Amino acid sequence: MEAPEWKGYVKPQMIREEVVFYLQSNLGRFQIQELKAQLLSEGVSEEEFKKALITAKRAKTRQLLGKVLMAFGGLLLLIAVLFFLTKRPSQNQKKNIVQTSFVSSLGYVIHIPEGYTAIKTAQSKDSETVYFCKAGTDPSTFLDQGLFGGLGIVKLEVVPRTFSQGPQGFKKLERLVSSRAKLDGSPFLIANTQISDMNGLEITFDAPSSHVLSYVLGRRNLYTFLSGLNNPIYLSILHSLRETQSE
Repeated sequence: MEAPEWKGYVKPQMIREEVVFYLQSNLGRFQIQELKAQLLSEGVSEEEFKKALITAKRAKTRQLLGKVLMAFGGLLLLIAVLFFLTKRPSQNQKKNIVQTSFVSSLGYVIHIPEGYTAIKTAQSKDSETVYFCKAGTDPSTFLDQGLFGGLGIVKLEVVPRTFSQGPQGFKKLERLVSSRAKLDGSPFLIANTQISDMNGLEITFDAPSSHVLSYVLGRRNLYTFLSGLNNPIYLSILHSLRETQSE
């Protein structure tokens, strides 16, 4: 049975995942012409090779950027922790302390960029919603995700992990995320990402509803980050995510 068509969804030409994975794994190890010759000999078309190569390069670039930002985020978090451990302000100085990290009771920490703050809008025993935004941002803007990119807003939703440990659990998440992305009605691109020691998925949606979603599968929680495509601090906040010790 053919998959249903969703209104507004632009169906891309199929690119086999194994072709993209093969290219992503071997880029830099072999010449592109060698990889092309090998794939063409195995029945891959010229057009499919070109599209798969573009996708593989994008994924590899994101992976490299993620590692750099992960290291940078870890350094910033370490500096913030050392600052709080060594700084002993007086009563008058305590009034001027700027929040540099968001420490959640659900077992995770996120670095807050300079000039930003964290606003929690919903919380239960094991889930919560937090917005990271510039200090002084009107909370009413949280209702319109179309403003997130321009205003530098990042939304984070945290819920308990319901997926099993290991590759099978991550595959189940990948299928669910892909299904939800199709319902959005906009063309999208999905890529794997790595946040510290946690596996994740990044979904980039094109117009008309241009935005980016990142799902990160932690030990106890599933983290869902949302923002606009032009938000300069999105990756910084995303890659600063660290889980604390489980209870």
